[in-house]
Amino acid sequence: MRVLAKVENQMNLTKYALVDAFDALSACEDSESTWLCALKIANELGVDAINTGALDIESATMLWARSSMSQTWLEEYMRREYFKVDPLIELFTSKQSRRTIYCDRDSIANDTHGGNLELSTALNKAGYSLLHGSKFMVPQKPTGRIVTLCFHTLEREAFDKALSMWTTVSALIAGFSMDPTAKTDQDVFAFAKPELSARETEVLSLLATGMQTGRIAEKTGLAEITVSKHFRTARQKLRAATREQALIIAMQHGLLKF
Repeated sequence: MRVLAKVENQMNLTKYALVDAFDALSACEDSESTWLCALKIANELGVDAINTGALDIESATMLWARSSMSQTWLEEYMRREYFKVDPLIELFTSKQSRRTIYCDRDSIANDTHGGNLELSTALNKAGYSLLHGSKFMVPQKPTGRIVTLCFHTLEREAFDKALSMWTTVSALIAGFSMDPTAKTDQDVFAFAKPELSARETEVLSLLATGMQTGRIAEKTGLAEITVSKHFRTARQKLRAATREQALIIAMQHGLLKF
């Protein structure tokens, strides 16, 4: 009931809060300040994390994506290849414009989670109760934007009651999102289509099979320090903070060989 009352109070303030949000986002001059502003706005409205991204609709190629979800969860998401069954990724190429994944225990137990059971269960264990994704087309361009709002404890009833507010918040974030361009941008998982060397592709492909640095070195006949160097250069090309993020991006672009 406390959560529902909180949302009702937010709804009473929606008009002014969203006007302020529009003004704040309008004042941003680059992708990083826009991202930080979007995070602040979302958090003030009760959203615990957001994901944003862009896709080339014609080729179904992910152009870029970024997230403020926990690093531990993002690494697990990659390691278990949940992107292969993620309904919010499927949203990019479907006719749907919105989709909600309910990760609370009741929804999982009653099979009303609206997504993939294994993924919803893993999200619950990671501390998330609900994810709501919205897709927006970019006028006169063959690209789309997706914004996912992530909640730790928001209940289904409270979310449904404020659906129009969440949709408007998502539209604002999508409308002002800028393509990441600076190397200092954080949490960027993909940008354009990178090119990897044969060795960089090889070590990432072996990483995808579960091998770690020592085993990869043995498999390839390289020194461990050389394997680490290939991981580092691959991360730089893919704009990834970790080798796990680099693996996600490489998979998204179909760069790996198995």
